This record gives sequence, C-alpha cells and structure tokens, in this order.
Amino acid sequence: MSSATGDRKAAEDTRGSVLAVSHHADRNRWTHDQQRVHRQNELPIGRNGGDDGVTAYVGEGSSTTYERGRWSEYEWRPEYAAFVCGRGGFSAHPSRRHHPWRVGDLELTVSLWLDPKVRYIVWVHAGWPKRSAPNSLLLAAVYAITLTGRLEVPEAPSLARWQTRALMDAGLITRPPVGLGDLPPNAPGSVRAAWPWIDLLFAVRVANGGLNDPLVLDAPFLQGWSGNTVPEATFVAAKRWLQAHGYITHVGDAPGKFGKPTKLWGVRVRGFSPEGSSCSSNGGGQ
Repeated sequence: MSSATGDRKAAEDTRGSVLAVSHHADRNRWTHDQQRVHRQNELPIGRNGGDDGVTAYVGEGSSTTYERGRWSEYEWRPEYAAFVCGRGGFSAHPSRRHHPWRVGDLELTVSLWLDPKVRYIVWVHAGWPKRSAPNSLLLAAVYAITLTGRLEVPEAPSLARWQTRALMDAGLITRPPVGLGDLPPNAPGSVRAAWPWIDLLFAVRVANGGLNDPLVLDAPFLQGWSGNTVPEATFVAAKRWLQAHGYITHVGDAPGKFGKPTKLWGVRVRGFSPEGSSCSSNGGGQ
C-alpha cells in the first residue's frame, strides 16, 4: 500500500470513528428529548389558538407527538435511510462506494454518508443534467425525486412535507386521526382518484402542526405527490368538481412564480361543525 493511500485510509477511519461517537451522543440526546415530549402526552391543536377538542396524536407503540419541527431527529435513523434508499433502488449502507440511482430515463451516480451534523445525506457524483446540480441531497429530497420522477430539489416548505410523508410511508410516525369529508356515492371517478391524495396532503399538514393552514392544490404538484399514478388533468377536473360542491374553498392567494398568484384552499374536514369545517387562511402558505 502506498503512503498516500495509507494516509487517506487512516483519515477515513478517523472520520468514521468521530461520526460514530457523535452518532451515539446524538442518540442519547434524542432519547432524552423524546421522553420529554412523551411526558407532555397531549399537545392541543386549537382553531385560532383555542382548544376545539382536537389534540396531538400519540400513535400506539410510538412516543412521538405531532409537534412542528421535530422530525430532524429522524435524519440519522438507519431505518429511515433504509426506507428512502430502498425506494430509490440503491444501498443504504454508508460508504464511499458509488451506486446507480435511476430517475426516469436518467441514471445518477450517488453514495450515502453521514455528514458532520450526524444526518444521512446522499452525495451526487454524476448524472445530474443541469449545471446547478446539487452536491448532496437530504433523504426527504431523495424521496421526493424518486416518487415524482423529477430532478427537482424541493424548497424548504415542500421539503418539510416530503419528509413527513416519507416518515409516514415508512411507518416511523403515525398518521394523525383526522381526515377530509366523505364523498357522495355519485362523485365522479376523477374526484375519487384525486381525493385520497389531497387527504394525505392534509394529514401531512396536520402532522406538521398546520391544522388551520390552507393547502396549495397545484395540479402538477399533486400528480407528483401521487407518484404519477393520477394524471395532472384528473386533478384539474377533480378540483373543479370539489369547488363546485363545497369540498374545497378558495380562501386567499400567495405569491407565485412569474408573478402569477398561487391559490390557497380550505378543505372540508370530517367531524367538524359547519362553522369550522374548513381550514381557513391565517396568512400562512404551503
């Protein structure tokens, strides 16, 4: 073995040892925080800051309450990495070994590693067609790209949705026991195809602490949210019917791309009174 090769291997071994120690320390910190949150037991999620009888949900077998911003503790969990990388079709074993990652018609070269913050990241070595190719991706971004088939890195608000979605799909957090209104028997097929994905988006929003926040029901996003199982045109038709029949309500606008406003929607929620059956705009966006 050459001197340079030996020095490089020693440096990698040292880095691995430091990460292992940091990983252990972070595990202890997370366990302490988890127990503190568990002792809270119930976190009120009130309408307009009040208590309307809806509480945070603690799933059976889980001590994680639904509290905004808590999912960062999962970013070092091996089972989270295994689920996301498994959906992407590449190894979840942290190493410098390169793996192929198929996204649509493209093949990227990636590897998985723990960064100094002790969170799993996926390094992008080759295959990204744009000049602005990212050096690395968080697992939530990898999950979004895998499901949508689009090489687009979600921005912060969307990234939070995708992380919560991935943790739900992986069974690491429990979906909140809330849902949208039941559809009538004569609802069109387009509506029946679209409604479950809007319902899932609402559940993710609630899990992130946004019961009162409106939704952005952008048809291209919803197509990707469905893993491209429901076409964009189906969501467009479904939204038209849902609005006409009071299942979604236009409650405001947010700044959009190219100067075009993004519509914000309230949704009819199962189990609430007519006065509170929609998530009204509180100035927030998605």
